[in-house]
Parts: sequence; structure tokens; C-alpha cells
Amino acid sequence: MSYNQLLAEKHRLSQELDQINKKLPKLPAGRLTYVRSGHTLKWYHHLNGKRIYIPKSNRKLAVQLALKRYLQNRKQDITRKMQGINHYLKTNAPDSDKSPRVLTDPNYAELLSDVLKPISREIAAWEQAPYVKNAKYPNQLRVQTVNGLTVRSKSESIIALCLYTHRIPFHYEERLTLGGVDLYPDFTLRHPQTGETFYWEHIGRPDDAVYRASFLEKLDLYIAHGIVPDHNLILTWETGDHPLSAMEVEQKIHRFF
Repeated sequence: MSYNQLLAEKHRLSQELDQINKKLPKLPAGRLTYVRSGHTLKWYHHLNGKRIYIPKSNRKLAVQLALKRYLQNRKQDITRKMQGINHYLKTNAPDSDKSPRVLTDPNYAELLSDVLKPISREIAAWEQAPYVKNAKYPNQLRVQTVNGLTVRSKSESIIALCLYTHRIPFHYEERLTLGGVDLYPDFTLRHPQTGETFYWEHIGRPDDAVYRASFLEKLDLYIAHGIVPDHNLILTWETGDHPLSAMEVEQKIHRFF
């Protein structure tokens, strides 16, 4: 789960815990046990140090005591899970990682470029070669990321930083012509071992109808030319309520590279 997914899970568990705490006081005191002998099942109500037989005619009491036991155990499970989530959230806040700060410092990034560059000389040369970039809306290139690169959003800066850290060579918004149409994928990547080309698109506003229609048209063009999601086209998504996390990007990188 990503950081934001864990936050959502914590909220869900907290709501469930509130409901359990409201139900438990309304259930009977004591606890339920049972004894099975062959095909015969007997229920017992343990209360104030006594074991009282529950006749089948009082099945409702057995149901309530069984529910009580389930809710008590569920409460323990939720409490344990929330403790784990709270510990993770405390120690893995989005801004808690220190290594990216070194890479975003141009003085360190320059020194590290030799040891973090791709292994293959051909791929390294490709990464450094000039290419035709997207010239539209240059004023939107406002987010500084690794190695002096500026991108259009914080999410794209996270992707660029993770790619750089894992030594995956990339071009940002390089022109790609498909069927006579010029596209500018967010990232054009080369596999550091095989040299295979991948494309990475980040869908930042899928809840915007115009943006969504434009992307779907672009996706149709990709697929028509053999650039297929989960094969050589990597997709990430976010909305205002669920921003992209570095963990999600890391998962994509580990899956494809």
C-alpha cells in the first residue's frame, strides 16, 4: 500500500472501531462457550464465575454472545493494525527520505552522475544526446528535479527522481511521431540492461472531462502503434484526493525494470 492508501485504511479502520465500541456495551455480560458431543452441540453462558446452560429456545442469547466474542477479537485486530500503520506513517512520511535531497542538490548531483549513470555506454550516450523537446507552455516547467531538469508537476519530479536513483536513463517530453501525429510522452525510457524502449505517462487530472478525453485519444494512438499499457507503456494516476506517492512509482520501477 502507498502512504496515502495507508492513511485511507487508517481512517476506515478508525470508523469500524468506533462502530464496535458503540455495539459492545449493548451486548450481554459474560462469554459463550460450547461443547460438542457427536451431533449434539450445547452452549454455555459464563457469567460471574458460573457456567449456565443455554437452551436452544434462547438461541438469541448465544448469537449475541458469539457476536460479542467476534467484535472483541476484531477490536484487538484493528488496534494492532492501527498501531502498525501509525508506526509506518510516523517513520515513512513523504518528506522523511534523506537521499533524494542529495540528488536535488546540483552540486552533489554532478558528482554522483558518473556512478549513477546507466551501465551501457550506448544507452548512456543516448541519455546525453540532444533531442526535440515539447516546446508548448514553457512557463509550466516550474518544478526543479534531478540534474537540473525542470518538469511540470511535483508528481513528475517524483518519477524523474526515482528513475535517476535507479539508474534508468530517460528523456523528458521527447517528441514521438505516430501516424503523422507528434506526441510528447512524459518520459521516454531505456531499459538499462536490454536497451528496450518504454514510455511513461502520468495522468494527473483523470477527473477532468476534457483532460480525460484528450488522454484517451492519445492512448488510442499509442495502442494502434504497438505501445500498450503494462507492456511498454507505464501509466500512473492521481486525483486531488489521492496524489501520486514515491512508493507507487517505486513499485512500477521494480515491476518493469
